[in-house]
Amino acid sequence: MNIYLTDDNMAKLFAPQNMFSQIYKSQASLCYKLYQNDSSNVFSPEILWLRQWGNSSIFKDDRLYLSPSVPHVQDFRDLDPKNIIGHGEYSYYLENVLKSQDPPYIAVRTAATLFKLDINPQTLMNPANLQVFYDQYRSGNYPSITKRFGVNQEQIYALVGYFEMINKDQILLSDIGGSYEKSVFAKLIIKTMNASYYDLQQELPFEVASRYLGGYINLAGLNCSYYINLAINSTNRTDEICMNVSL
Repeated sequence: MNIYLTDDNMAKLFAPQNMFSQIYKSQASLCYKLYQNDSSNVFSPEILWLRQWGNSSIFKDDRLYLSPSVPHVQDFRDLDPKNIIGHGEYSYYLENVLKSQDPPYIAVRTAATLFKLDINPQTLMNPANLQVFYDQYRSGNYPSITKRFGVNQEQIYALVGYFEMINKDQILLSDIGGSYEKSVFAKLIIKTMNASYYDLQQELPFEVASRYLGGYINLAGLNCSYYINLAINSTNRTDEICMNVSL
């Protein structure tokens, strides 16, 4: 329908006494009451996301229904399928791909450790740690993984399958024919190429011409002074121009 909401529209829609604001406040209050004991009594959107990633309880919690007519969604992708490509949650993999009868969910505290964006030996956001995880997995050293990352053997197997799923969905996009244009990395490459076009247009002709002339001059065995003297008839000026030029 091409309906766009400005910041002013949004401010009016979510005014303090507006219906939307009241719904938001009631849901936020309910979330706080339900999940305030997660991760040392810290309540934040990040904690809710970690809970959803690890065990999908946010979208499937009957206590968070707006009304009986509002259906549950499977994961974050269902909220915005046009812009979110692939299914990003570990819990989605457990329930819809692995289809385990007793899914090895990951608790909020463990998920928070795995996603820490700092230097520590537990986070999987560090490529070196992820390499250790895979090396220990391939060698069958599961106790070492459990000790370092805080996940049990069943969760280890599930995490490896989850990594393979997001690799296919987010990078290879095998489920839609491998369209590189929708790949995150491909988009970055295309964006970089587009940003480089102007510089290429400005610099490439000069670079090609100068390198061609340099090669021609070197092949001919002539020096800078020879070519400058063709344009000007001044020994002092020629020496000044060619002072730091070597061919």
